[in-house]
Amino acid sequence: MKELQERNELNKLVFEKTTVTEIIIDLQTNTVIDCNDLVLKFLKITRQDIIGKTPPDLSPKYQPNGQLSSEKTIEMTQLAIEKGSHTFEWISLSSDKKEIYSEVTLTLVKYRGKDVLHVASKLIEEKKALEEKNLNQTQIITQIQDSVMSTDLEGNITTWNLGSQKIFNYTKEEIIGKHITVLYRKEDIIFNQNYLSLLRKKEALLIEVYLVSKEKKIMMCECSLSVLKDSNKNIIGFIAVSKDITQRKKDEQLLLEQKADLHYLAHHDSLTGLSNRISFNNNLISLSQKSTPNKDNLALLFIDLDRFKHINDSLGHILGDKLLQEVSQRLQNIVQANGTLARFGGDEFTILIQTNNHGKDASVLAQKILDSLAQPFYIDTHTLYISSSIGISLYTQNTDDASKLLMYADTAMYKAKEKGRNNFQFYSSEMTELALKQIVMAKNLKEALKNDEFVVYYQLQMDAKHNKIIGMEALLRWIHPTLGIIPPDEFIPMAEDLGVIVEIDRWVMKQAMRDIAQWYKYGFNPGVLALNLAIKQLHKKDFIEFLQNTIKEENFSSDWLELEVTEGQIMQNPEDSIKVLDKISSLGIEIAVDDFGTGYSSLSYLKRLPVDKLKIDQSFIRSLPDDDENSAITKAVIALAKSLHLNIIAEGVETHQQKDFLIKHGCNNIQGYLYSKPIPAKEMHLVLEKNYL
Repeated sequence: MKELQERNELNKLVFEKTTVTEIIIDLQTNTVIDCNDLVLKFLKITRQDIIGKTPPDLSPKYQPNGQLSSEKTIEMTQLAIEKGSHTFEWISLSSDKKEIYSEVTLTLVKYRGKDVLHVASKLIEEKKALEEKNLNQTQIITQIQDSVMSTDLEGNITTWNLGSQKIFNYTKEEIIGKHITVLYRKEDIIFNQNYLSLLRKKEALLIEVYLVSKEKKIMMCECSLSVLKDSNKNIIGFIAVSKDITQRKKDEQLLLEQKADLHYLAHHDSLTGLSNRISFNNNLISLSQKSTPNKDNLALLFIDLDRFKHINDSLGHILGDKLLQEVSQRLQNIVQANGTLARFGGDEFTILIQTNNHGKDASVLAQKILDSLAQPFYIDTHTLYISSSIGISLYTQNTDDASKLLMYADTAMYKAKEKGRNNFQFYSSEMTELALKQIVMAKNLKEALKNDEFVVYYQLQMDAKHNKIIGMEALLRWIHPTLGIIPPDEFIPMAEDLGVIVEIDRWVMKQAMRDIAQWYKYGFNPGVLALNLAIKQLHKKDFIEFLQNTIKEENFSSDWLELEVTEGQIMQNPEDSIKVLDKISSLGIEIAVDDFGTGYSSLSYLKRLPVDKLKIDQSFIRSLPDDDENSAITKAVIALAKSLHLNIIAEGVETHQQKDFLIKHGCNNIQGYLYSKPIPAKEMHLVLEKNYL
């Protein structure tokens, strides 16, 4: 009895203290009749919760193979009864619904005098995780698009994934066991074999090599090489991960070529092949910053072709381009390697040279250029003669600022044009501030729109007899960041020469229509908007369409608009002007002839024009009423307007005497400082607010 008691205590100790979960199941009821504490710990339940439960009660509905837990319990129990013991994998379910993987052994034993099943379970979570990880890694390596292969120490291929098959077109059966050199070009075999020797020392390499497919297609591949080790850290082979980068290399080469082309295009003129403005400026800054003995002896020549625009306009741009190419060739022959020649833009060229004699070399070079360009040019069937104006500035005699050096040479070039063209001038401090101001304006005018430097001012037009606002004229002002307010008569001619007048003109139209429409919306009555129209605008094919779209976009009414064209502009091409003005008039827009009396127009054309109003030029108004000649002209224009049933307005009215004279002779509508200077939109808003609210 004592031995039996001791044995029971030992069994109980083993049952409770073992690291294996143990459960006793009654064969007749298939329910739990006992278990050790480890079971309770893993399932997170109490002994009362487990006693009387069946294995399916403690498990999810399905087991790993998709079999119902209840069915698998019956099957495994039967095998254990037949064999005495049976081992298999099982999933249990804890009270917090966590699945627990274990390896279960069912053993038929005697317990308390009857046959029972002893269930011993060993957790296999780590084993399952490792198996899952290995499976995932195997699938990744197998399915990866890059080539992943391994070799033994001799270089014989031992593994081969689908990526390898796709790149090299060998199947796994064709390649396994073959030497890695089957993928090498013959000329690279010895060279590539050296990588394997080097790999033993470095254990990892990233290389670019040529490899060959089954069809002998040569590919540039990026290969990541590493050693393969066993569990004892011994090298047992090599691993190669390869990517076909043939196309990438071609693309990189193409990009390099394109980059070189773009760099060339960015720094050279496409027409002449000379350096362009960007390249010249960079070279100028570079030379001025270099610490060399000749640094302070730079001379800059700014060359402008005289009357080139006339050739371009009369003979066409194609011939003009050919002339520029011939000019650039002559300049290259003169300068050769003694300086930097560039086409600065249009018909402007620049040359930068080093001089050791205070500009004498520059003057000699300038004279050579004048003489060369004075010789006739034979282009197609034409014999062309052209001259040039050259400005010269010296570094550091004139300035030690490279950017000013260019500006001074440009200024000197304008001085050469003033001197009659076909000559050169050195920059000097005596050159007027006005010339510099004009150069600055010309350089900045093209950017003024982008930089929001333009502002629309408005000047009232009044019915002087009834002291009533009848409209206002939109007048453009340029608010230059350094020069301040610039009136239109100073920059409009430049805008026409630079070819930006149409763009500026259209901006004014949009802005002025927007302001007038807004004032009408507020309940004011600003009257008719008078807009000056550049003659180039009339000859634009899309002008009528632009005008209609703008009126619609700005919620403007066509009967609020009056377009002013000068008498001189109309008479440049009266027939075409009549056609376009007829279309404008058909839209319900009034036409006014500005500066009337100064353009020597024909009355026969005036009768044919769809004109609604004449504006008496301020040059006739200024001396009224004392000047007999201007008084007579003014009265004649008023009489002419009445006889043609046209409205009439006088501009430039500044005194009450002028106003009284005009009213007396039938011109009630006036515009001028007597009533209002041109003012910005905010100030005009206050004027309207005062008159209508």
